[in-house]
Order: sequence, then C-alpha cells, then structure tokens
Amino acid sequence: MQKILVDIKDSKIGFLSGGTEISSSMSDIIANKDNIFRIQFSSRPDVRLLKDISDFLIDNPHIDLRFYGNYCEDLIDWGLLNDIQRLSIDLWETKDLNGIKNLKKLKRLGISKIVKSSVSLKVIENLDNLEMLFTSISKDIETIGLLKKFNLVSLSEIKTDNLDFLSNNIHLSKLWISLGSIKNISGIAKVQNLKTLSIHQLKGFDDFVANSVLSNCNNLEDLELMNLANLSRFTFISNLKNLRTLNLEGLKKIDSYKDFGQCDSLKVISGYDSRPLDKSLVGLENLDSIILGDSYSKSEIDSFVKRFKGRNLWIRGKQILGNNKFGGRISILNE
Repeated sequence: MQKILVDIKDSKIGFLSGGTEISSSMSDIIANKDNIFRIQFSSRPDVRLLKDISDFLIDNPHIDLRFYGNYCEDLIDWGLLNDIQRLSIDLWETKDLNGIKNLKKLKRLGISKIVKSSVSLKVIENLDNLEMLFTSISKDIETIGLLKKFNLVSLSEIKTDNLDFLSNNIHLSKLWISLGSIKNISGIAKVQNLKTLSIHQLKGFDDFVANSVLSNCNNLEDLELMNLANLSRFTFISNLKNLRTLNLEGLKKIDSYKDFGQCDSLKVISGYDSRPLDKSLVGLENLDSIILGDSYSKSEIDSFVKRFKGRNLWIRGKQILGNNKFGGRISILNE
C-alpha cells in the first residue's frame, strides 16, 4: 500500500496518496497508522485537534509532524508538543522558533527557510536527544557541533566559512550538502565516522576540492555527487578503501570512468546525465551492479559485456545482464 500524507487545513483532515485526496477523520488516522509517514498542518492548527494529533504521535513516533504554509509560529501551541520525536517546520516566515527550545524528546528535526527567517540555530543547543537534523538555516550553524547524538545532518543552501564544527559529532555517519556557499569544506574529512556523503550543486566544488578533501574520507561507504559543473576527475577514488556505492547525476564534464577501476571495494554505480567525455565504459569491469541512464554505442556495450565480471547491467532502461534490483534510479539518501 502507498504511504499516506495526512494534510490538515482549516481543521479538515485529508489523506493524500497516489495523487488523490480523500476526506478523512481522526478515526481514519488511527486505523491507518502503519501507512502514514507524515501529518502536516497547512493552516493554523486548531488547539484541540493539535492535542489529539500530539497524543496520537506519542504512541506512533515513526510519523513526522509538520507545520507548513503561510501562518505565524505564534499560532502554534508548542506546549502540546513536549513528547514529539519527529518535527518539521516549513513556514513561509519564521521569527525565532523559541517554541521548540523545550521539546527535549525530539530525535528528528527539520527547519527550513522558505521565504524569510531570522531564526538562529541556537534554539537547538539544549535538544540533547536530536539524532537527525535537516536545515537551511545558516545563522549560528556551528551550534550543530554542540550536540553529540547526531547521526545524520542535512545542510541545504547554507552559507558559512567552514564545516569544522562537524568534527565534534562523533556519531555522525550521514551528511548531505545541497546548494549553498561554503568557503572551505575540508571539515568533511574530519568527521571520523562518516560513511554516507551526498553533495549536490555546491558552489566551488571542483576537481581540486574533491580530490583534496574526499581522498581523506577514509570510512566512506556510499557517495553521491550531483550537478557539480566543474567535476571531471576522480583520482580520490583509489583512497576510499570501503566505498561500496557511487551515485552520479548531472556530471557532464567527466573525462573517463577509468579512475573507478582503482577502487577494489566499489560494487555498485548509478549514473544519469553523467556519460564520460570518452563515451567509454572502461573502468567499470569489476563492479557487481551497473545502472546507467545515458546511451552508449552498441559496439561499446558489446565489448564491455565480454569484459564485465559483475551480475547486473542496465543501460538506458534496458536489461543487458541480470536484473535491476534497485528498481530504477538508486539513492543513498535513506534515513
């Protein structure tokens, strides 16, 4: 069954699934609790309904609570949320979000800057149980380094000088960076237990930065690189002795896949809009599974198949060998 998004607007409850909306009720929410992934208020929350939802989430902590839309944070009764574990705030404008300071049971928090925000991340400094943070707030971002339980941090459109504060997060194993302007990203290599890294359209991320920083991320197992206009070489790949999965998308200046042949641990590669300039598959022979969305000549594919030692080969939606056990495009971005 498809997962359900519950949308509450003007105190009316709707189930959104598969592109359709069904008018629902609180009893429907309770009956479908195992299939609901998020409950969101897209207008000012009614106090009674918010309390009912909050009480429901105490027994169903796997479900996200989201505040979304064009209404003021002061219209939310934050005192009803003391037992909430998963919260996302995507309001058009946010002032300070001081209401979340006392939500000490939060484990997953998302704070986005949609239109306007003066929020400082100091509001999270006492949320000691936080394990996952998704944010586009730059002010006082170094506060992240004060919390010791983070295992996942996602930074979107962040502007900061460096990421050195991440070195304090000893349990941090997943880091996602999207857009933004970060002058020095060498702090990534200081995250001792980093195993999953995704970098998407980050300003200034070129061959020099990639090869000087990523070559020191010795524990990486899964790497995703997307829409990086100045990335063409992967000499760092030979230093990643634990790398298993590589996902590429929108990398239009790759010289060749040959560097990938220098990484003995690499088992899976997925690539879309990332065909190398030499239009060759050389370097991928020893992988187990290959999923490529770009086109290659018949002669190149035929020649490669003879050398390929793996089990699964899909090119441009066509099954050449084995099967696409990933069901299409893969992503390393699993919570």
